Parts: sequence; C-alpha cells; structure tokens
Amino acid sequence: MAEVFQDYESEVVTRLTYYLGKEYSARFPDLQVVTDDLITRPSKWPTVWCRAIQNVERDRDLEADRINGVMSTFQIEVYDNASQENAKDVGNSVTAIMKSMAFDGIQLPEKDTVSGVWRVIGRYRRYIAADDAL
Repeated sequence: MAEVFQDYESEVVTRLTYYLGKEYSARFPDLQVVTDDLITRPSKWPTVWCRAIQNVERDRDLEADRINGVMSTFQIEVYDNASQENAKDVGNSVTAIMKSMAFDGIQLPEKDTVSGVWRVIGRYRRYIAADDAL
C-alpha cells in the first residue's frame, strides 16, 4: 500500500519556493517561504507562510484496514510590509501554483492588515489518492 500520509507540505513548500523565486527574484530578492508554527513578525518581505492543516481520510477499502486517499488542505498566507498590492500579487501567484497541482481554492485570497503589515490569506484543498503525485 502506498503511504497517503506522506509529507506533502514539504513538496508544496518546495514548489512554492522554486516558482515564486523564479517569478519574483528581481522584484523581491528577499522573498521567503516558511512553515514556522507561529509568525509574529517576518524578518524578510514578502513572506509566504504555508501550513498543511488537514488530512481527512477518504475512500477506505471494504475491510476498513487501508486508507486509499486523503482530502488535504493547506492554508497559505502572504505578508508584506510595503503594500497591499505586493501581498495581493504574490497571493495571486500562490493561487496559480496551487491550481497547477490541482488544488481547489476553498477560501481564495482575502486581504487583511495588521499593524502596518499587509496579509493575504488563502486555503486550498485537494483529494490525494494513495498513488497520486502532486
């Protein structure tokens, strides 16, 4: 049986780091993707925070002794201290990258500002079968 509870978070973070770095290396040389449990104030701008928040079992076999797939959910937040437009732009790119991995946006990026820091929040969900690849 394939392991359905493998570390998809690291694969998503790797792709976000690669594609966002490729797209924004000139404009945002300090852009970073992090998975820290708590962000109080990022040290670099923009910062993309990625967290796998749910893996819910789906499609077990008839004997109920195997998991054939999971519904996986990620919350991704973009922080920027310069402008709402920067956070929104990077957030839209995050959505495009997640869509390229067949994730559905269940809460597409919404804007928020906290203490002069712009934040864009998005949630993405996808069913991942036992033998799927992202």
